[in-house]
Amino acid sequence: MKKIIILLFVALTIQSFGQLSTINYEGELNQLNNGLPLPAEQKLLLVGDIPVTVNLVELDLYTTKGKNDRDALYENRWKRPVNNNGTQFRLPINYQLNAGKSYDFVLSYYHKLSSEQTVQLYQQLVKNLDNYVEQSFQIGNKKVLFSKKTKRMMKDLDEVVKVGLSNYRTTNQSTFNGFSDIIAGQLEKIDDASLNKAERVIEEADKNKAKRSYQEKMIADLKDMIHTEVQSVMNDEWNGLSQQHRVDAVETEKRNGYFSLNVGYGAVYLDGDIDNLSYGAAPYVGLAFPLSTSTIAPKFFRNASVTVGVFTKNFDGENESEITGPIIKRPVYLGLDYKLFQFVRFNAGAAFLEEVGADNGQVGGIEKRVFIRPFVGVSAKINISVGLDK
Repeated sequence: MKKIIILLFVALTIQSFGQLSTINYEGELNQLNNGLPLPAEQKLLLVGDIPVTVNLVELDLYTTKGKNDRDALYENRWKRPVNNNGTQFRLPINYQLNAGKSYDFVLSYYHKLSSEQTVQLYQQLVKNLDNYVEQSFQIGNKKVLFSKKTKRMMKDLDEVVKVGLSNYRTTNQSTFNGFSDIIAGQLEKIDDASLNKAERVIEEADKNKAKRSYQEKMIADLKDMIHTEVQSVMNDEWNGLSQQHRVDAVETEKRNGYFSLNVGYGAVYLDGDIDNLSYGAAPYVGLAFPLSTSTIAPKFFRNASVTVGVFTKNFDGENESEITGPIIKRPVYLGLDYKLFQFVRFNAGAAFLEEVGADNGQVGGIEKRVFIRPFVGVSAKINISVGLDK
């Protein structure tokens, strides 16, 4: 029993891996899948060679349109497992590519920062923040004047850090979420502070020097708070961007189109009401053209088709008239069909009819009329694939 369970587990594991189509990235050629179109409408596994120093690999997938202003369709990352010194990454792409389209791929490689590099990154961040803070204040007669409002300054401080860390990633995927309300409170405190009490706070006989010293103390306190919060961010394990590869306009496989041969039985409403209903019924045969051949299209479009065909026999009208169809002298129809079961379709639409008879309600001696009536039916289908030779 135990062997059976193990075999079932192995079979399921192999099956689950088999659902992923492997594509390779060739760094030397900057090429995906050996230059061949990528498999469409299925999950992929991206495999590539990397130096042992690379700790993270990020994938960003884009459409080929709007290069200057676009968001990634899909993002994923590979993180080197603990005690893994291999030279290959394996990154699942759980996004199904549309057939006959092209996409841009961006692969970013990150290496782990040393302690010295982390310190240098921290120092550069606080230097930029200090410069921004110093440029944002000027001393007035009664108070410290802000060059911008507090909310704007908070956004700017956040942006300084985000830009400074744009080429760096943490191993645990944590991000900088902005400075805390403590920093905002200190900015408001500086904004509300009066310089008239500077002489009481700072032991300085010269009023201007006292004001300057008081301003410098408040700003120094602000800087210390900012440095503390940046330091807490830098306690994570950081990785720096070492390589970035862009592979543009990668095409996907084209899918063969298809149409279906529909054979079914349907009924056409001719006249009357529920108590005195007149209808015609007969087998029909026709063609159906799917609204979408994509396996990742919305369900309705995957299951619905436009269908056109002809009934195999004419219907009996009133007063011994015969109801046929225009042109081919058989009732024809146009409508939609929708999948009920694997091969069974529900059909509904309009039938185009022509009535021929000596007394069919027409005037002026006209002996036939063309009219439209609704129809419903149930059919079976046979798919017929179509494609172009390469």
